Amino acid sequence: MFMYAAASLLLFLFLLRTFSPQIYDVIIIHMTSKWYMAFFEKVAKNKNFLKMRKSKDNPPFRVLDVGIGTATALITQKEYLEKLNVEVVGVDYDATYVKAAQKSLEAENISGKVQVHCCSIYSATPVE
Repeated sequence: MFMYAAASLLLFLFLLRTFSPQIYDVIIIHMTSKWYMAFFEKVAKNKNFLKMRKSKDNPPFRVLDVGIGTATALITQKEYLEKLNVEVVGVDYDATYVKAAQKSLEAENISGKVQVHCCSIYSATPVE
């Protein structure tokens, strides 16, 4: 009985770890996509920001996303990246999430607007 319970627990943990990005998206996406929407809407209404962005000489506005996860929430708001000339630098310490993010960003054709790095914010180095 103990061996069956231990094997079941190990199988559960293996499946949880293997499918954690998909589980994360199902559970977290609704909350985090609202955060992105609120942020981008607030930026879009800022008159000073919009005035500054009108000049084509201005480089893209960069946003740091600590804990970008799978980037699925960001993808739901991708129209703002182009509209506001925003680039995102995302970091996450979980390589599985970073790989899922990179794959999703490429599939959505916005990998040029979003950089994703696998690291801890405590050991991150500046990005050019």
